[in-house]
Amino acid sequence: MENATKALIMAGGILIAILIIGSFMLFFGDLNEYEQTKSDAVVQEQVVKFNNSYTSYDRSNLTLNEIKSLYNKIQSNNERAANGDVNYYEITTNISELCMNTEDKIDISIADFKSLDERLKNKKYSFKCEKIDFSNPGGRVSNMTFSIKNLQQ
Repeated sequence: MENATKALIMAGGILIAILIIGSFMLFFGDLNEYEQTKSDAVVQEQVVKFNNSYTSYDRSNLTLNEIKSLYNKIQSNNERAANGDVNYYEITTNISELCMNTEDKIDISIADFKSLDERLKNKKYSFKCEKIDFSNPGGRVSNMTFSIKNLQQ
């Protein structure tokens, strides 16, 4: 009888140990899942922030200054992406080609806005974002397509 009692106590101890180990495994599994969810939320927040800085230009009646600002932002982003900076991905756009196809050939890559404004004094241009593609990792902006209209016509 004594041996049976000791055997039951040992079996109970083993069952309790298994329950404790199982509960720790569940706890750490849930903790890992929580950390992964938190990490995914941070990544998603970064994607939204990245996209918002470009999707704010998704409208019509953009001025030449706004297009120049966007062009510089895209160039800076692409330089950082080329250098391997994390969370920077290449963005393509037709801004440069579009500006060079106008009769005034607006060189958007120049930094001298004063001479550009002087040259285009009597010309008013309006730009419109036609399309934005989101095919970079995580659904980030990858391509922006614009059209141009001479408002003096």
